[in-house]
Amino acid sequence: ALTQEVAYNSLLLKRRKEIHEKIGNAIEQLYAERLEEFYEMLAYHYSRSDRLDKAVRYVGLSAEKATRNNSLWEALRFHKQTLDLLGGISAIPETKRKCLAAILSMANILRLLGYPEDPMEFFKQGERISAELEDYQSMAIISSSIGMYYSMKGNLSLGRSYLERSFHEAERASDLNILGPLAYGLFVSYLWEGKYTKIADMAPKVIQLLEKTHREGEDFGTPANLYCTLHCHAGQSLAWLGNFEKAEEHCKKALTFAGNLGHLFSIGISEMFYGVVLMTMGIGERSAEHLRKSLDAFEKSQGTVFTPVAQTCLGISHFFMGDEETALDHMEKGLEMQIASGLPFFLSFQHYCLSLGRMESRDLKKALFHAQEAVNLARKYNEEGAEEALALGILGIAGWKAQKLSQNDAEVQIRHSIKIAENLEMRPAEAFGYEHLGTLFSEVGQREKARESFKKAEEMYLQMGLDSRSYWLRRTRDLLAQIDV
Repeated sequence: ALTQEVAYNSLLLKRRKEIHEKIGNAIEQLYAERLEEFYEMLAYHYSRSDRLDKAVRYVGLSAEKATRNNSLWEALRFHKQTLDLLGGISAIPETKRKCLAAILSMANILRLLGYPEDPMEFFKQGERISAELEDYQSMAIISSSIGMYYSMKGNLSLGRSYLERSFHEAERASDLNILGPLAYGLFVSYLWEGKYTKIADMAPKVIQLLEKTHREGEDFGTPANLYCTLHCHAGQSLAWLGNFEKAEEHCKKALTFAGNLGHLFSIGISEMFYGVVLMTMGIGERSAEHLRKSLDAFEKSQGTVFTPVAQTCLGISHFFMGDEETALDHMEKGLEMQIASGLPFFLSFQHYCLSLGRMESRDLKKALFHAQEAVNLARKYNEEGAEEALALGILGIAGWKAQKLSQNDAEVQIRHSIKIAENLEMRPAEAFGYEHLGTLFSEVGQREKARESFKKAEEMYLQMGLDSRSYWLRRTRDLLAQIDV
């Protein structure tokens, strides 16, 4: 009886497979002129037949269709199905190339979704197949993906070291196919570590190479267009170095190119970075406009990995416009989203922004909490540079105002923040530090020292090209005016 049951089930399974293949054949014949509408159905039927070749084809086409429609979760599911199907086919070079293509597509999708699952098993498989095929461009894309994954999970030094070795080798050979993906990952790591001078030096060289070879619009296996992203990274870095004019030039080029491409995630990235540059300048309304557009593009593209940062920065922009309640709502929402993502990258920055917001709303207890969290996280994840420079100034002045620090200890904290900013050449952060120092001296009645510090901040803002549109410059002048009353 057992033998008969096994035979029956085997016969039934064979018959089922034949039926699924016949349905697939019928769809192909009946709807030959509009097959795209039926990719998913064809993938379903052929994956349940013995025609694995057609199953792989239509599952892959379904994944591409889902990606075009910004249905990233669906695309991820199809790519995983492709790998499962290919596992049942002999490992000839053609099969390996199809596996690698699926893994490379998954790498981008997982990054856009904020790594909802551990991708290392896929990445290691991709590394192995790239080496076997001697496909060095794919190996560079995988290396970039691994480096960014480590960085976004909080291991910045490991992520950076993973990328730097390969990048410098590719740079010497001027091989854009390898250099492009590595630059994408490496510069993101540099941004998180506050290595703005490196990006300002290196990014224009890769941009020029893209322009010289007329490859600005090419796909280098990165989630956003490489040319746009490099302009964004250069713009952000130059802004923190105090060269706002050049920073805006880069952001405008990124946004124009992304708009012409019509690539939603590239548009979102370009809008966000332009908004952050304007936020650094203290220009509220324009910053908020770009950040709102970035959030819209991220939502439409399902590329939500940067949504928390854009939310928080939008909050800061609302502070500049005097809308305290809306500002705090956006920043709290951004922090909640970042924590929920499980990704610690930019978490220190989120807390710094909230410390600034709470200082503005005179909630000293929460300002101190967020400033301390920003410092702790920066040190934990090796972001001691930029984030620590910004947060220590708030920690010093908020600590004094809340009577948690003596005047001397508060001054030490603020001067330490200024020194870090000076070493990193972060001129806006250095100016913020002098403003905090002026506020401290003003609070304790040392008017001349306060005036000297505020004047130093004002001088730096003016040297950076800021004018009366800037919240930072207006506030510093208001504080100066209060001393002279």
